[in-house]
Amino acid sequence: MTDTPFDDIPLEKRAQILERRLARAQAALADAETALEGRMHELDQANRDLQRRESELAERLDIESAKLLAAQRVGGFATIYAERGKPYHSSVQLNRILGVAEDVTIDPEYLISLIHPLDRGRISRSSVQFFEQMSADTDHSFEHRIVRPDGELRWLSWKLRKEVGADGTFQSVSGSVRDITESRANQRAVRALQLRAERRVIELDRLSRTLAKSQAQAETALKARTDFLSYMAHQFRTPLNTLTGMMDLLSIEERSAEDGQKLAFATRAAERLGSLVNEVIDEAEGRSTDVTLFPNPTDLEQLAEQTQDYWDRASSESEDGGVLTIAIDGALPTKAFVDASRLREALDNLIGYGLSAAGDVKLDMTWKDGLCISMIAGRLAADIDAQGKKELAATEPQLRRAGRIIAAMQGVIDISASPAATLVVSLPLQVHEADDAKETGFLRNKAGDQPTILIAEDTESNRYVITGFCERLGCRVETAVNGLEAVEAALSQQFDAILMDVQMPVMTGEEAVRHIRASDLPQSRTPVIGVTAHSLQAERDRLLASGMSACLAKPIQLAELRAALTTAMMPQDGGNETGSLFDLRRFREAFEALPVQFREKFLAAVREDLLNYGSKLEAAVAEKDTDAADRQAHALKGIAGNIGAIGLLAAIATFREASAPLDGEPFALLKQKIAATLEACGDLFEAMIKDQ
Repeated sequence: MTDTPFDDIPLEKRAQILERRLARAQAALADAETALEGRMHELDQANRDLQRRESELAERLDIESAKLLAAQRVGGFATIYAERGKPYHSSVQLNRILGVAEDVTIDPEYLISLIHPLDRGRISRSSVQFFEQMSADTDHSFEHRIVRPDGELRWLSWKLRKEVGADGTFQSVSGSVRDITESRANQRAVRALQLRAERRVIELDRLSRTLAKSQAQAETALKARTDFLSYMAHQFRTPLNTLTGMMDLLSIEERSAEDGQKLAFATRAAERLGSLVNEVIDEAEGRSTDVTLFPNPTDLEQLAEQTQDYWDRASSESEDGGVLTIAIDGALPTKAFVDASRLREALDNLIGYGLSAAGDVKLDMTWKDGLCISMIAGRLAADIDAQGKKELAATEPQLRRAGRIIAAMQGVIDISASPAATLVVSLPLQVHEADDAKETGFLRNKAGDQPTILIAEDTESNRYVITGFCERLGCRVETAVNGLEAVEAALSQQFDAILMDVQMPVMTGEEAVRHIRASDLPQSRTPVIGVTAHSLQAERDRLLASGMSACLAKPIQLAELRAALTTAMMPQDGGNETGSLFDLRRFREAFEALPVQFREKFLAAVREDLLNYGSKLEAAVAEKDTDAADRQAHALKGIAGNIGAIGLLAAIATFREASAPLDGEPFALLKQKIAATLEACGDLFEAMIKDQ
C-alpha cells in the first residue's frame, strides 16, 4: 500500500478537511431535499389543477351532450355509433323517433324488426353493399318505412359512414337518422300542387290561344260592325244634313203664316229625327257621346209655343192620344243665351217619355235666376222609391239622353213620386239672360274683310246647304267636289278657312289635308275644318292628328258653323302645322266643366301660368340650362293640354325634340306660340264661354 498525500497531512488537518467535506455533503443533501420538496409541491399543484380541469371538461362534456340531445330533439334526428365487436350506441332521440321508452336498448336486431315488411329486403341488400363494397369515405344514405309499436307508420332517413383499418377491415360505423314523414308528405303535396299548376298552365295556355283566336274573331267582327255603323251613320246623316239645312235656309225667306208654321213643324221633326238617329247609333256603339253646346240668343216663349204646336200635331197623329199642356208662370226674359236645338231635344225626350209612359203631360216654365222647368206626368202606375228613381233615370233611353243634355247645361233632373202617384221632373237650368249686343252679324277674317271659304263636299245637296249657311254668315264661297280638287284649290289661292268633307271620291278629306299640310306654300297653314257624319271621338282625334283644325258632325247647325269659323279665323301669330291654335271642343269642355262663377278665374289662372312658366323658360334658355328649360316646357305642356291649345303643344314638342333647343328657331317659334296663345285664349273665351 502506497501512501497518499492525504496520509501525510497531520491528523488535525485531516480532521478539519473531513469536517469541511462533511459540511459540504450535508449542505448538498439539504439543497437536494429542499429542491425535491419544491418539486413535490409543484407536482401536487399540477395534479390538483389537472383534476380540476378534468372536472371542468367532464362538466362541459355533460353540457354539450345535453345541448346535442336538445338539438336532436328540436331537429328531429338521432345519432348512432358502433365499434367492431362492441354494442351499438345511440342517442335517446332514436327511442323517441321509434316510439319506444327511453330505457329500451336499441340494437340492430330490434331496428330490423321495426322495418316495414315491404322495405326489409331492400334495406338488407343495401346494408350488405354498405359494409362489403362501399368505400370508407362515402356517405351511405337510404330511406325506409317503419311500423312503430303503437302501429303508426313513419318514414326514416339514414346517413351512415364507416371507418376501416389499415388492412381494410371494418372498424366502426357512425351516422344519423331522422323522421321524414312530414317532409315527405309536404313534398308529395308540393309535387301534387306543381302537377296541378303545370296542368293549369297548359290549360291556361290552351285557353289563351283560344281566347286570342276568339279575340281576333271578335275584333274582326267588331271592325266590320264599326265600319257598317260608320257607313250607315254617313248614309243617314248626309241626307239629314241636307234636309235640316234646306229647312234652315227656307226659314230665312218670307212666307205665309201657315207655310211658316208647317216649315217650323217640319224643321222640328227633322231635328227630332236627327236626335233619334244619334241615339240609335250611340246605343248601337255602346257609348255615350259628349254633349257640345253652341248657345245663341233664344226666344224662350217662342220655343215653348213651337214645342206645344209640334206635340199637338204629333199627338193628334198618334194612337196614344196623350195631351201636352205648356204653361209659362210669370215673365220670361225676351231672349236667353242657350243652345235652342239642344234644349228642344231635351224637352222632346222628356215629353215623349211622359206621353208614352203616363198619358197627359203638363209642363211649367218659370224664370228663377235661370230657367226652371217642371213636368208632371199623370196616371203613373207605381210609386218610385230612391232606387227606382236611380234605375229609371239610368235605364230609360229618353230620360238618359235628356239627362246628358241637362247636365251639360249645368242642370239636374229630379224624379219624385207625389202622394197622387205622379211623376215630377224639375230642371233648374243655369241659363243666363242674353245681351242683344252679343247677337253677331256677318263674319270677318283676320284683316276685317269678308272671308273666303272653300267648301269641299261631293254631295250636291250638302254643298248647297253649307254654301247657304256660309253666305248667310257673310262669306264668299268656292267649292270642290272631291279631295283632289280641294288640294288644287287650297294651294292655288289663299282661303280664310276650308270646310272639308271627310269621305269624298278620288281623294278622302283626310288624305287631302295631309297633302295641304305637306306643302311649303303659305296656304299650307290655312285652317281646315273637317265635316264628318261619324262623330266618333277616335275618328275626331285621328282627323286632328292628320292636320285638321277642328271637326263638325253632320247635320251641321248654323251656330256650330259660326263658332268653328270664328275660331279658325281668329288672329294667330305664325301659324302651325294644324293651322289653328286651339281645338275648339277641348277648349269649350275645359271651361264648361266648371261652375259659371269659376270660369273667368280659371282663365286668369291659365294666363298667369302661361306668363309665369314662359318667363322661367326664357330665363333658362338665357342661362343655357337645358334641364331647367325642359322642366318649364313640360309644365307649359300640361297647361296647353288642359285648354286644348294644340298649336302651343306642337311648338313645345318641336322645342323638346330639337337637337339644340336653346338655340335658334325652336325657341323662337315656342315663344311666338306662347304669346299667340295668351292673346287668343282671351278672345276665344269672350266669343264662346263668357256669356253662356
